[in-house]
Amino acid sequence: MNGKFVLNQGFTDKSFDAFRTLDYSITILLREDGFSYVLAQKVDGKLVGLADYTLDSRIQANTTLKAENFLKQFASFVMNHPWLGKPFDRAKVLISNRWVTLVPAPLFDENQKELYLNFNFPIPAGFVVAVDYLTDLEAWSVYALPLEWGKQIPLLMPGAQHTHAASAFIESGMLFCRINRHAEAVLIQPGRDWFEMAYFARSSLVFYNTFHYQSPEDFIYFVLFVFEQLNLNPEITPVWLVGDIEEGSPLHSILTRYIRKVSFPTRPDHLTWTYEFNEVPGHVFYSLIYSQLCEL
Repeated sequence: MNGKFVLNQGFTDKSFDAFRTLDYSITILLREDGFSYVLAQKVDGKLVGLADYTLDSRIQANTTLKAENFLKQFASFVMNHPWLGKPFDRAKVLISNRWVTLVPAPLFDENQKELYLNFNFPIPAGFVVAVDYLTDLEAWSVYALPLEWGKQIPLLMPGAQHTHAASAFIESGMLFCRINRHAEAVLIQPGRDWFEMAYFARSSLVFYNTFHYQSPEDFIYFVLFVFEQLNLNPEITPVWLVGDIEEGSPLHSILTRYIRKVSFPTRPDHLTWTYEFNEVPGHVFYSLIYSQLCEL
């Protein structure tokens, strides 16, 4: 196996047949420091495998990895993996970065997509602009991704379609509120040096944005700033933490100091999964797992 990636956690159910990958779907999340995936059976949607990999810390310490370099490492990993590069019934790739914005469907013009994104931030050199339609939101997610990623992903994983991770995060959040009948909810998903935050009311998106942070104090500053701007009451409005964050961690601890209702969501009952998933907290792999129920 390629030594450039370190396995953090992972398992595959014994029933998985690597010679019959067309009987399964796979959803992969590509982020700046690694990737993760979830496997599901085609016939009933049962979750049968997951894994999370991070780039070797020695590589990250020695250089600021550019998108092309990450793609080379990922391509090498896939090509040396026993089944990851085989064709699946459905292969979906979620791309995680901060170059994303939302445009309501009535205002959207395909010919102006670069303009929408440039209004918020400059498009990096070597990147192209793509779009996702968010059916429940009736809006378009406009985002940038490296040109070579768009070219190589379908070659590395036959038939793979890419979408932005924010699209999955938002659609999953709307579904989460609808399934659990939450009148309102704030969802926060921390990353290594930035986090995304969304506010939902009556199962509809009201606010979404990302914020760069370097310390827990930066983190809580932005969270409370959003609460103030949206006139949310930290004594009443519930916050749900998702992704790679643990109870008692610095971010969780500082959040509970200022927000009364802080929780971690459980895995949706609408899905079934192999018993190994019971060892993984329900909020981890949130976007990957909830996206199995979305139309993206």
